[in-house]
Amino acid sequence: MSLHSMLRGLISSAIKPRRHLLHKNCIQRSLQDGCHKNLQRNIRLVSSYKGAPSPVHHNVKRQHFGVSTLDASSDPANATNAQLEMDSQSNSLQISWSDGFSSRYHSIWLRNHCQCASCKQLHSGQKLIEQHDIPRPCTLKSTQIQDGTHLQISWKETAHEGLISLEFLRENSYGNDAIDAAASLRDNVFFKGPIEEFDYKDISSCKKSFFRWLQCLDVYGIALVMNVPTELRQVAKVAELIAPVQNTLYGEIFDVVATDEPINVAYSTAPLGFHMDLMYYESPPGLQLLHCLR
Repeated sequence: MSLHSMLRGLISSAIKPRRHLLHKNCIQRSLQDGCHKNLQRNIRLVSSYKGAPSPVHHNVKRQHFGVSTLDASSDPANATNAQLEMDSQSNSLQISWSDGFSSRYHSIWLRNHCQCASCKQLHSGQKLIEQHDIPRPCTLKSTQIQDGTHLQISWKETAHEGLISLEFLRENSYGNDAIDAAASLRDNVFFKGPIEEFDYKDISSCKKSFFRWLQCLDVYGIALVMNVPTELRQVAKVAELIAPVQNTLYGEIFDVVATDEPINVAYSTAPLGFHMDLMYYESPPGLQLLHCLR
């Protein structure tokens, strides 16, 4: 069996294919901004001898791209005609958008997501309000649209005047209708093959090839890197193209070798179906890179 076909067998049997719900434009934009940051987390490495597979386990931190329920006809900048209606107990607010879409927000949720300068830091975008400082109950007093772009809010239990962008409200609508609308905009990506191949020198020296490799891993969860030198610790060099290696209870690098009396099916020549490793970890690995030395 050739090294090429052996690697294909190892990778196809050890890496679980993934179905990601990513917007194509978001993927491309992420690549341009350096999407390797989305793959950086923890790495566990395994080298191999005697033809045994050597998975490099990555705890992959994936960017989950939000899918807006907004379309061109419902631009928040033109939302002056949106209708606001508080419920009878002032516990929630319903916004009827100009395109017929409807969203409902609880009063306490609106207070928690206030974007005024007192509640949200301008440059970092991080919250300054503590949830335990929000009064209970927290009921609405008045709401109005300001300049067609923001919702201005006041509450009965506090003198605070809140401000939230309509774009944020529309994109973070959390009702069933909003969830269904967002799901309908997603692209279901299924891996049908063939496995895309990359040359080790290309991904090491060419930014375009490197980003394409990361995109392939992120979208399909599988890729084949050819012409990797069969040297000790070379698997670490490939992994470090993505992120630093983190030590685990297995050490930084360890061997998976087929034995006559294996204590685990991974240490035998038996085929392995699609599966996940180390699911008992707080952050289980999401990606394996296999390096066959011989």
